[in-house]
Amino acid sequence: MYPSSSYPVFGGFVQNQVEELKKREIQFTLAVNRVKKGGYISLWKYLLLFIRIIRASFSNFDLIHAHYLFPTGFLALFPHFARRKPLIVTTHGSDINFGKKSGLFCFLIKLVCRRASAVIFVSEYLAKEAEHLYSILPEKLSVINCGVNTEVFCPQDKIVLRKKIGLPSDKKIILFVGNLVKVKGVNFLLEAFPDILSREPDVLAVVIGEGEEKSGLETLAKDLGIEEFVRFEKFKSHLEVASWISASDVFVLPSLKEGFGLVALEALSSGVPVVASRTGGLPEFVKDGENGFLVEPGDPSKIAEKVEVLLKDDKEYTNISKKARESAFLHDVELQTKRIVELYCKIVCKRKKAEAF
Repeated sequence: MYPSSSYPVFGGFVQNQVEELKKREIQFTLAVNRVKKGGYISLWKYLLLFIRIIRASFSNFDLIHAHYLFPTGFLALFPHFARRKPLIVTTHGSDINFGKKSGLFCFLIKLVCRRASAVIFVSEYLAKEAEHLYSILPEKLSVINCGVNTEVFCPQDKIVLRKKIGLPSDKKIILFVGNLVKVKGVNFLLEAFPDILSREPDVLAVVIGEGEEKSGLETLAKDLGIEEFVRFEKFKSHLEVASWISASDVFVLPSLKEGFGLVALEALSSGVPVVASRTGGLPEFVKDGENGFLVEPGDPSKIAEKVEVLLKDDKEYTNISKKARESAFLHDVELQTKRIVELYCKIVCKRKKAEAF
């Protein structure tokens, strides 16, 4: 996954990591997929990716870093075997589920994990789930999330930002950013909104994203009678998202499942309290009652309750906003990048010592 002019946010977290590693004089030969479309097109795009991987295999490199166990990690076995170079794989969540779909996929992912020198997980939750499922040796496991750029995602003047991007200054803004797919649970945010409006009438929900659920969500807003209080926006660039987050008052991530939830971490870094589902890796950095609130997945009434707590008490909001910003520094992108560089060096040095003997 890698951004393109047609899909500017597709795999942006991979690109951001690559750019940070380049700052530390790590050189890359990229073999990437820039096409987001699925279905039958997936067969063609992964065939093209494999061709790019074959071409990249003729370059000079020390190790292979693949994102996603399957199919990318499996395709990366070609240069691993052909050039006898160590393989690192980062799993982001959705790829773990491939092994649950069929015995063949499970076997192939186990092969990838067996051959990999290290398997990076973006959350402890994913590491625990995959370790048992794919029989990964504990010494191969590393938990390193993509990290947040605390300089880009930082508190800014909301009035100035809202004027710049066209948001009303006289309303409280509740924000969601992400793919509009069922697992993201955006419908639960909309279902919570009538309750929120009954207590806080000057509130606007902003939903940034695209996906198969968009038309259904627009219909749901009309059916609930809240269409004038909900604004749908297309995907924004990474820098634009930083402005929209900082301009908001509360960030809501009502996912049914979430491997890590980087966008929620970006909200915390911007000093924006988060109301998120108690699922996946989210509880690892969203601390209930400290820098935001956690609710059980699929519970609109609890979402409404926690949003109302944040909106009605200015003192409590200021305190949580401050802690949100402070907590993000534990996941600063520079710290995470340093850990990846250390892992690279460890694996390359180990391989060179083995070759020396």
